[in-house]
Amino acid sequence: MKEKRGQFYIIIAVIIIAVIAGLLSVSNYLSVTRKPVKFYDLSEELGIESEKVVTYGVYKSTNVENFIENFTDTYSDYFNSMTGKSELIFVFGNETNLSMIVYSNITRGRVSLGMGDSYSFIDIEGKDKNKTYFSPIFLPNRGNYVLVNVTGRQYSFTLNRGENFFFVISKSIGNETYVTKT
Repeated sequence: MKEKRGQFYIIIAVIIIAVIAGLLSVSNYLSVTRKPVKFYDLSEELGIESEKVVTYGVYKSTNVENFIENFTDTYSDYFNSMTGKSELIFVFGNETNLSMIVYSNITRGRVSLGMGDSYSFIDIEGKDKNKTYFSPIFLPNRGNYVLVNVTGRQYSFTLNRGENFFFVISKSIGNETYVTKT
C-alpha cells in the first residue's frame, strides 16, 4: 500500500510542477512582414526617370506640364501593374505655378451572382485621377518648401528655382502602410 501512496504523491507533484511551469512561462513570438522590395525599387526608379523627363521637357522647350502629366499617367498604370493597388501623389511645377495629381484606386461598383439565399460579389475596381493647381506664396523667413499631407503625415519638399517634381507613394498591405517619397 505504501508503494501506491508514493506513486500518488509523485503524480500530484508532476501535475503541480506542470501547472506552475505553465503559469510562469511566457510565450514571445515575432511576426516579421517583409517590406515590399519591388515597391521601393520602383519608387527609386521613378525618381531617376522623372528627373530625366523634366530635363528632357525643359531641353525641348515644350509645355513641361503636359509632358510630365503624360509621364505620370503612364507611370501610375505601370506602377500599379507591378505592385498592386497604390496611391500616387505627384507635385510638379515651378516657383510660381504648381500642379498636384493624385492617383488612387476606388471601387466603382459591384457585380453579384445569386441563387436562393447564397450570393457571390465581385467589386469593380478603377483608378481615380484628381488634379489641382495652386500658386505658392512665399513668406519671409519661412523657407521655400511644399507640404504634402498624406493620411495625417506631412512630407516637406524644398521648392527650387526652375522645374520641380516631387512624389509620395503609399501602399497598404494588410494592416501596414508603406510610404516612400523623393
